[in-house]
Amino acid sequence: MFSSSGQRTVLIEAALLLISCGSCPAAGDEPDDPWVETHAALRVLWTGAPAERRIAADGAFATFFPLFEHHEGGSGDEVPRTLASLRSLIRSETDDLISYRLLEELGIYDEDELTPLFLDALKSRSPNLRWIGIRWFARHVHPRRCLICSTPGSTKSGRG
Repeated sequence: MFSSSGQRTVLIEAALLLISCGSCPAAGDEPDDPWVETHAALRVLWTGAPAERRIAADGAFATFFPLFEHHEGGSGDEVPRTLASLRSLIRSETDDLISYRLLEELGIYDEDELTPLFLDALKSRSPNLRWIGIRWFARHVHPRRCLICSTPGSTKSGRG
């Protein structure tokens, strides 16, 4: 699936995320901070037991809403860092159900920021992930996304 270099990159990204989230406040410290639950869910998705990871994936719609809301304060790099972590997770997750449910939950949002996650799903070896990618792009048609999905040398008819 990945070369050893690709696996090292994914592991490095995961380690950086866990280190950065290690300094995040605990779930009771700042109840108004929407990122607390998001960071906790990421930790579970990366390091939890399979049953815990499935539960976290099933709750992704509610847990990852800060990615799509404007919040005052914060570091400003939380959204791209979190999306990069989710992308790495989806590419490296061996449990198809976790990746599928995570994408299904996030796919409810109609946001351009999700395009890379669903493009990766289209490239996956898993027919389940390819199917959810196809479904997402079919429901979220956007001219810019169509340009991203087109291949060099293709014509307007879609035939190369």
